[in-house]
Amino acid sequence: MNTKKILFTIGFFGTGGKEKQLSVLIRNLPKNEFQAFLLCNGGDSHFFKELKKDVVGFQVVNLVDFISFFKYITKVNPETIYCWSRPTAYLVLIHKYIFRGKYKLVNASIRSAPVEKSIMTRLHGLLYNFFPYVVANSKEGLRAFGQYSKPNRFVLCNSIEVKKPLLDKQEIRRKLGIPDGKFVISMVAGFKKTKDHLMIVEALSKYLRNEDNILVYFVGDGAGRKNIEKKIYDNKIKNVVIPGSISDTSEVLFASDLSTLCSTNGEGMPNSILESLAVGTPVIATKGGGTGEIVKDSVNGYLIDIGDAEEFSDKVKFLMKNKNVLDRMSEESKNIVKDFNVLKMIEQFKRI
Repeated sequence: MNTKKILFTIGFFGTGGKEKQLSVLIRNLPKNEFQAFLLCNGGDSHFFKELKKDVVGFQVVNLVDFISFFKYITKVNPETIYCWSRPTAYLVLIHKYIFRGKYKLVNASIRSAPVEKSIMTRLHGLLYNFFPYVVANSKEGLRAFGQYSKPNRFVLCNSIEVKKPLLDKQEIRRKLGIPDGKFVISMVAGFKKTKDHLMIVEALSKYLRNEDNILVYFVGDGAGRKNIEKKIYDNKIKNVVIPGSISDTSEVLFASDLSTLCSTNGEGMPNSILESLAVGTPVIATKGGGTGEIVKDSVNGYLIDIGDAEEFSDKVKFLMKNKNVLDRMSEESKNIVKDFNVLKMIEQFKRI
C-alpha cells in the first residue's frame, strides 16, 4: 500500500490547544499509511520539539517569505495540504490558484466557536467558502462560521492522552504543597481577556471571601497576567496560586476537586476541559461554543452564564457541601475518554 503524503501547515508553533492537537495527530498517524511533512513559522514549545522526530520533512519559513513557502510545497509535492492556521491556509489557497496545484486543500483552522458574530468572524466565514474542504474541532465551530450545512465540512475532535498518575491524589497534593483540607479549583488557560480570570477574582473577593478552605490555581501565562495579579493584590485575596505555564497539567487537574473555564466568547473544543474530565475532575464552564458538547450540565459539571460570578460561586458552595454529588460527577467525568481518544481521532482523520 502506498503511503499518502500530507503536508501540514501552521504559523508559530506555541503551547496552545491547536498545537497540542496537531502534535498528537501527527505522532499517532500510522507510518505505513501516511508520510507527514510540516511547514511552520517557528516554535519554542515542547510540542514543536517532539514533532521533529515524527515528520519526514520539517521546514521553518517566515510567512512573509512566501516564495520559500511556495518552493517547499513544490518540493514536497503532497497529495493533501492540511492547513492548521488561517494565514497559512490563505497562502496555500493563493498557491493553488496561481500554480493550479493538484493537491487536495483542507482548511482545518476553525478552533473556536464565537458567540458574538464580529466583522472578522463574518469575514472569515465568507473566506472559508473558497476552500473545497473545511475542518473544525467542534460542530459549533462550523456553525459559528456558517459552514455546518455545506458539503465537505467535517469535525475532527480533539483527543485526550490519559496519563495515569504515578501517585495518588493526596501524594500529588503534598508534592504540590497543597495544605490538607483545601478545596482546590484549577483553571488552565492563558491570561487573555476572553478567558475571564477576572470573573473568578470577583467571585473570590465578593461571594467566596468567607470560604477560607478554597485554593485556586491559575495555570498559564500571558500578557494579562500582571493585571490579574494586581487585581488579586488590590482585593487582598490570599488563596490564589499562579505557577505559570506547566507542560503537563494533568497532575494539577488530578489534584483538584474542581476545574473551571470561563470563556466569554465561545470555545471550540477546549483541551483543558477534556483533560480535566479525563482525570475525574468535574468542570464549571461558561455556556457557548463547543463546551456544551463535552460538559453535560449537572452530570459531569455545570454550565453557567458568561460573566456570572454569583452563579459560579453558588455552584462551588453547593459542591463543597455535597461531596456525594461531587463524587458522582467525578465518576461521570471519566466517561469522556470513550468519545475523545486518539484512536477515535485517527479514525475521523482517515474518513476525512
